[in-house]
Amino acid sequence: MVKLTELEKKVLDEITEYSDIATDGFGLQGYILHSAFPMNKFRGVFSSLVKKGVCRFTYFDPEYNIGMEPMTEGYVTDEFQEEVEKFDPKIHSEEERYLIENTGYRLINIC
Repeated sequence: MVKLTELEKKVLDEITEYSDIATDGFGLQGYILHSAFPMNKFRGVFSSLVKKGVCRFTYFDPEYNIGMEPMTEGYVTDEFQEEVEKFDPKIHSEEERYLIENTGYRLINIC
């Protein structure tokens, strides 16, 4: 189990909230818009999540993504996610319901 700070949880929530690619079978990954977070502060949070092995990040340069604002794509590593066929209230918590029903994945090994 890996313990996360509140800021790390906030980044992870942002990744999973907009994890539209997960439904394609690629796992939990999503975009973090730089306008939504003070990047001077959150680059350190990204680094901490990478050191803990929870996430990987890729910067999207707006120069190469015409018309898009600067963003970073975050990927939850395999050790911290699990594919789930459907939400089961006997097994899963209510907190997991949204993520499972919308992505087919749940977070694991995180507290």
